[in-house]
Amino acid sequence: MLAGLLVGLSAFGQSNEPSDVPPPPPPPPEAGLTPPPMPEAKAPAHKPGPEADWPKFSKGGLLFQIQYGYGVWAMNRALLRMQSSLEDADGFISQTQDTHALQLRIGYNILGHVTLSVDLTATGWDLTSKSVGGAGFLTGSLAWHPLELAFMNKDHRPIPIDVSLLFGAGYGIAGEVRGMDGAVLQTSLFVDYFFVRYFGLGLFFKAHHFLFDKLYRDYYNRSQPGATVTLNQGSGGHYLHFGFTITLRAGD
Repeated sequence: MLAGLLVGLSAFGQSNEPSDVPPPPPPPPEAGLTPPPMPEAKAPAHKPGPEADWPKFSKGGLLFQIQYGYGVWAMNRALLRMQSSLEDADGFISQTQDTHALQLRIGYNILGHVTLSVDLTATGWDLTSKSVGGAGFLTGSLAWHPLELAFMNKDHRPIPIDVSLLFGAGYGIAGEVRGMDGAVLQTSLFVDYFFVRYFGLGLFFKAHHFLFDKLYRDYYNRSQPGATVTLNQGSGGHYLHFGFTITLRAGD
């Protein structure tokens, strides 16, 4: 009996010892069955940045601008007195008024570098009186866009801002009872920020430089003898206009 117990304990000890024999491999898949493919990792979808909605300035396009602001007269009193009379010079200057002014501008931008445009500026005062006062300037202009030199090889600018320097020439008329007309020169600075491709807001400053060659003592009867004074040296003087710009853009 003791011998049988020893034999049983010996067999139990041998069964708990770790085996060096590797486990059998898993059975092969059945014929015609293949393991399912592993799902491929998808790249995150590309989200366009805000510049996708900004203008492509280098493509050029059509521009329409409305500019509203305040206008200030700066006349050359001494030059007018020298060519006419104290009464004529002071009479014209006293009738001009600093007040609101509006400009409409339409132009075409060429490859982001220059814009050819037509500009109409108007201001007025005493609109309800019998002798309405005001001024109007119609000019053709060329504007240079210097930022295009820095970004001319890029599809988009890092910021949707455009700056332009403008020079123009044309015709102007101004006054109330007394008046003047003739050639004008125009210089301007525009800074515009575009929220989307077709719409922007900005600031502007411009000046019309007078080359008026006639002063009318009575504009409504200017054809009468002695009603017109010729200004052989020009009138001198400026009309300064500053304010806000609304820009509509199309073409790129």
